[in-house]
Amino acid sequence: MKVILFIVNISFFVITVLFAIFGVYEQIMGTANAKKLLQKLPIPLSYKQTLIIGCASILLMFITFSLREK
Repeated sequence: MKVILFIVNISFFVITVLFAIFGVYEQIMGTANAKKLLQKLPIPLSYKQTLIIGCASILLMFITFSLREK
């Protein structure tokens, strides 16, 4: 069980890092350029969906970390 939680925790960490990089890009370049970047990439997500997934991955990363530490 701990191995599965470790793998899930690492995967959510990687997802969080990717969305954090997108967040830094959005802060530096602006929201309009971030939306243009999402349209250029073959990712069928809107800007709002991207933010929701990023916040959910942070929450799930902390949940799996706390479950793994018990």
